[in-house]
Amino acid sequence: MAAQIDMADVWPTPALFRAARGLLGIGQDELAEQAGCARKTVVLIESHVGATMDARRVAMVRDLAAFLEKRGIEFVRPPSGQKGTGVRFADGNREAKVTAELRDKIDRRRSARQRKIKRKTTSKR
Repeated sequence: MAAQIDMADVWPTPALFRAARGLLGIGQDELAEQAGCARKTVVLIESHVGATMDARRVAMVRDLAAFLEKRGIEFVRPPSGQKGTGVRFADGNREAKVTAELRDKIDRRRSARQRKIKRKTTSKR
């Protein structure tokens, strides 16, 4: 059995991985594919709730964190004993670019949905 690491020593936390993906607008599949790991690995890390984590999985946490940091994510750790962990873009320009990309993606989906609805209503006439 692999060594177990106390979750207080695991950084970033599972919740921060979910938040980082949200900022980048990517799903678990996309993160796994781009980072070169299995989707199941991402799912297991993000859904982890135990008091300890397997040392092999902690190594993957560090690898995924490094990958996300290269994509412009910064994991924020408050001073000891304080609250306020978080995730943000390390560069404001990156934030603006990703936001614009997400808005474009939403607009394309909305337009496609509206065209589909329009086709359905016109074909019923």
